[in-house]
Amino acid sequence: HQPQDEVRNTLPPVLDEIVRKSGSSRAGQKACLRLMEMRFLGLPETVETARQKINMCDEFRRLYPSSEWTVQILTTEAQLLSDQLGEHQRALELYQAAVTTSGRKALLRHVASCHAKLGDYSKAAAAQAEYLAERPEDDYGILQLIQYQLQAGMITEGMARAEELKKRTISQYIKDRLADLLKEYVRVFPDGTRVPETGVSLAVRGA
Repeated sequence: HQPQDEVRNTLPPVLDEIVRKSGSSRAGQKACLRLMEMRFLGLPETVETARQKINMCDEFRRLYPSSEWTVQILTTEAQLLSDQLGEHQRALELYQAAVTTSGRKALLRHVASCHAKLGDYSKAAAAQAEYLAERPEDDYGILQLIQYQLQAGMITEGMARAEELKKRTISQYIKDRLADLLKEYVRVFPDGTRVPETGVSLAVRGA
């Protein structure tokens, strides 16, 4: 780790000086991004380093509010907040800002994940469905949507998508994960009669 330690100790002051002298220029912004990378080179990811990175992301957005790298900074900060600090509401707001700023629907899967971590599975399902509207071939994304729908109590919708996915996917991994997911649900047969496929009602096991 000695070379990394040496770089971490010597390069940031140089980059700091470039940032200080470059104002809001593109070169200054690139130096700031590089500084964020070099300052933590070789260091383990901890709560403290995550907070320091978040502070640097905040400072970048304050210094360069119209930067071409704004979306990158927003998503980096949101990921740190959610994954390292468990601050899912703040992460959600930043991911939503990134979607608004960029128009990139691919980021909606992160919005969905934050909603789910906050326990709002209906909103998670809605965001995931919007993401899939542009990526209908993403089988893993569909699997995630099914999970959100079932967690939200959208049983009919979730089971219908599960059947579609089971028929079309060629991935054994997806098939196995789908089977694991559906093990949590059982068919309900009122009065001992079989419910037609078009009108299946389900109950969560253990509910």
